Amino acid sequence: MIKHQHMKFGWLGVVFATTLWALSVNAAADPQGEGTTANANMVESIDYSTLPGGKVVVKVTLKQEQSQPPAAFTTNAPPRVALDFLNVGNGLAKNTIHVGDGLLRSMNAVQANNRTRIVLNLNKPATYTTSMEGRNVLVTLQGTGTAGVSDSAVTHFNQAVAGIQKNSLKNVDFQRGKNGEGRVIVDLEELGAGIDIRQQGKNLVVEFLNTALPGQLERRLNVTNFATPVLTVDTFKQGQNTRMVIEPKGDWEHSAYQSERRFVVEVKPIVFDPSKVVQGSKAGFGGEKLSLDFNGIDVKSLLRIIGDFTGKNVVVSDAVQGTITLRLKDVPWDQALDIIMKQKGLGMDNLGNTLVFAPKDEIANRRKQDQEQENQIDDIKPLITQSFEVKYQKAADIKTLISDPKQPLLSKRGSVVVDTTTNTMFVKDIDTSLTKIQEILNKVDISARQVLIEARIVNADESFSRSLGAKFGVVKGDALKPSGSLNPTSIATSGNLGNNYSIFNDSKTITPNDLNVNLPAKSATGAAVANIAFTLFRLPAGFLLNLELSAAEADGKTKIISSPRVITANQTQASFDFGEEIPYNSATSSGATSVSFKKATLGIMVTPQITPDDKIGMDIEVTNDSRGKDTTAGPAINTNKVKTKVLVDNGETAVLGGFYKETKKDSNERVPFFGSLPIIGLFFRSNAVDNSKQEILFFITPKIMSDSMQLN
Repeated sequence: MIKHQHMKFGWLGVVFATTLWALSVNAAADPQGEGTTANANMVESIDYSTLPGGKVVVKVTLKQEQSQPPAAFTTNAPPRVALDFLNVGNGLAKNTIHVGDGLLRSMNAVQANNRTRIVLNLNKPATYTTSMEGRNVLVTLQGTGTAGVSDSAVTHFNQAVAGIQKNSLKNVDFQRGKNGEGRVIVDLEELGAGIDIRQQGKNLVVEFLNTALPGQLERRLNVTNFATPVLTVDTFKQGQNTRMVIEPKGDWEHSAYQSERRFVVEVKPIVFDPSKVVQGSKAGFGGEKLSLDFNGIDVKSLLRIIGDFTGKNVVVSDAVQGTITLRLKDVPWDQALDIIMKQKGLGMDNLGNTLVFAPKDEIANRRKQDQEQENQIDDIKPLITQSFEVKYQKAADIKTLISDPKQPLLSKRGSVVVDTTTNTMFVKDIDTSLTKIQEILNKVDISARQVLIEARIVNADESFSRSLGAKFGVVKGDALKPSGSLNPTSIATSGNLGNNYSIFNDSKTITPNDLNVNLPAKSATGAAVANIAFTLFRLPAGFLLNLELSAAEADGKTKIISSPRVITANQTQASFDFGEEIPYNSATSSGATSVSFKKATLGIMVTPQITPDDKIGMDIEVTNDSRGKDTTAGPAINTNKVKTKVLVDNGETAVLGGFYKETKKDSNERVPFFGSLPIIGLFFRSNAVDNSKQEILFFITPKIMSDSMQLN
């Protein structure tokens, strides 16, 4: 006994092919009307029996024993099992056998040329095995063992890598794509996670096999405000696995991909296209594959067969005429339909569950007539007055939007008025226009997302200065005589060599002559300079040798951090200024004097724009002005400003710009020749060193305000 286990395939192929073969007997009949060629082997009988455990065994008895079992495949919607017997005729008295017992609902047998197809119609999807016992072919049906059946088969996105004991989720996030798709982003701890994806009811279920879920990630993400097909994302533990349930709305399709440790599920909205049988944005055709081989089949019959096997109603215009010959092997059924329509110059209207076929010109004229009839009906429809309470936008702006002459939403008889006090809009129009206005209002009258923008301006200054100098002179004794005589024992001393000397023993103040060397130290900050002066000795000739040494050193470090913050709505400009306005006198054209002001402020002016993927683009200008030196024309303003346009991730910090300035100054003043002498030259020169560093940086950190942040 030979046994074969068969895999499941789509139902559209078997349904389509079954009916095609059923009707091809007449379409492909030979000219003599003798029908198909007689087959040596025939199906003599079909019987069934039920077994314990819900099993059903179908026995197909042939006239002769076959060496190979029949080719078979299954469908899920509707649930069926199809068996193809090659080079076997149909010898049954009835082509349809009603059963209604357990899994099996009925059985159909159809012959097409040298092949006979037996279709087992089931009450619910089931697994099956085929075996051969002599002239009998046995098909054993076994239920799935569950009360319900999942809407689609499980897709094994990724098999778990051997050797990984346990994986874990690191983060679950959600973003809106550029085309309105919802992107669920999952970061994994390891690469080799096993992932299964399936559709369950209206939800999309993602199963992470043998994967742990941290407590903070076991939550529901409400992403309704992102304006994508996804409403919520629930992540929770399911035994040893982690399960994610994505709840979409409307018509949608999904795709998934993984890059390194990041797994992404995209849920895209499907825009209905009446020219397509299979909706969706995927390229190519999405129907089940089938093979067709017809010679001169009537086009109307072919289209009617397509409707039967796709479960859709079909309306064919009387203008559709002629026959078609085609041979297609393993092509999607919707591609086969597209080929037929192109060959015969046909068009199609997809009206939900009904397909309308006609020549393209007829469809175009019918659409034009329908539009004209709709316009005529609109002209006689009663006018209805409806009020629209605008919550977040200005009613006057909504009025401008719906009254735009380039794309008006009002009919020719419609009108709108606005009450600015209550921000309410009153529209008088037909019901279809009011419905369109309500749809537009639902999309645009939403709360604007807000952005917290924090700028940081770091200004660091570092300076160092050092200065050494000396005053040196020989003063004649007579210059110190207050009355023409000098006491030989008098000694002149002072803290510095200024213009006055004190004579201790005579208690007199003397004004000396000029010094020979006057190169004192200078302070870079303007502070007092430390010095010491004294008379070394009195010369016998009546001269005094005077010396003053001075030194100054300054070291300073300054760090200023300014952090202006501002909150603004998306795409709304905001500004912030903090500082002072400095008054100064200026002359007017008449010659009078007026008071003017100059700003020395710390400020920020920014216009943010939130992108669909939650990044923030900004047109930003940051200023950090301070008061400078006073001039005859008024005070000078030290300006630090950056103006730029950047794109930053939510919550991340970016450096807008900055500059670094370093100044080094080394000066030397000296008396020629004497200032260059070793050691002694120190008394004939002045040295000064002045180094400074200045650095300023501009940082920006934007954050999209969540509900919790706004409450705080």
